Parts: sequence; structure tokens; C-alpha cells
Amino acid sequence: GVIEEVLKNEGDTVESGEVIGKFKEGAAGESKPAESKSEAKAEAPKAEEKSEAASGDAILSPAARKLAEENNVDPSAVKGTGKDGRVTKEDVQNYVDSNKSSGGAPAAKPAAMPEVNVAQGERAEKRVPMTRLRASIAKRLVDAQQTAAMLTTFN
Repeated sequence: GVIEEVLKNEGDTVESGEVIGKFKEGAAGESKPAESKSEAKAEAPKAEEKSEAASGDAILSPAARKLAEENNVDPSAVKGTGKDGRVTKEDVQNYVDSNKSSGGAPAAKPAAMPEVNVAQGERAEKRVPMTRLRASIAKRLVDAQQTAAMLTTFN
């Protein structure tokens, strides 16, 4: 539908349940650009994800996208093992590791980023399901955090 009539102006005080406008059903309106920048930013990622899915490219999780950008990995070259073929962080990490071990083309690092020496341990990142005890502890901690007083005053 299309907005037929606006009964209240921007900035007017309205009560709950009060009619602020009327819609005309069945009419097709003109498509106008988004008025605020935040709406435009919110719509852009949705459209980008849909276009990636439509073109057959891989859909990346946010962590996987960041890791792929850091390692200059082409997302379409990584096979996704996540839900609906989504490329996960582990998929990108495995791809990067396999390219390094097979002697493939080394990923070029951006010159603007300074080299940071980090001691690499033998620990591998592994996800394990949370036990019931840990889940209940986590739930209680979140409840305590949400119900605790935001401000405490002392006399």
C-alpha cells in the first residue's frame, strides 16, 4: 500500500493506539531513496547478502569475512560447511592453513599494517558444546548482571 493521508506531523505528541496516517491498499507508490543514513546502512547489508546468494557466491559469517579480508582470501574459493553452505571462520582458517602448508601462493599482507610478533602456542581453537552446569551458571550470571542496580550511592 501507499500512505494516502498523514494525520499527525513529525514532532507531534500522540497517544498509544491513536491513528497517525491512512494507507491506500493496492496502490503502488514511487520508490524513494532512504531519508536517513542509518536506514540506508541497514538496508545495504541485506541487499548485499541477497545479491551474493543470488549470484551463487559464498555467504560468509562476519568472523569469516574479517578473517578472509585479513588473509586476502577469495571467499568464493572457500567451500562452506556451515548452515545452508555458509562459510564459517573455521572454513577460512582451514583454507589459509592448507594454502600455507601446500606452498600455495602466500597471502600478501597490507604494507600499512605493522608486523606484530605474537607467540604462537600449540593450542588449537576448538568449540565444544556447553554442559548443563555451565549453561545454568551463564544464565544466572546474565540474570544477575541485568537485574543489578545501575547506580549505587553512599551517604
